[in-house]
Amino acid sequence: MEYARVAEHPENIARNQTIETLVTGLRARGRIGVRPDDTALGLSRIDEYIQFPPPALKSPN
Repeated sequence: MEYARVAEHPENIARNQTIETLVTGLRARGRIGVRPDDTALGLSRIDEYIQFPPPALKSPN
């Protein structure tokens, strides 16, 4: 439901509201306490939300 509301009216979402939502999520996950500077916040978001699969092992030739 929330996704549909945002998809229909993206102009209603302010940048600072989006950032505060992400900060709240990182706090809830125990990743941050006090809001870090923008660079540290960005890196925390990447570490928490961007997950890559482990590299595949190369088979010996």
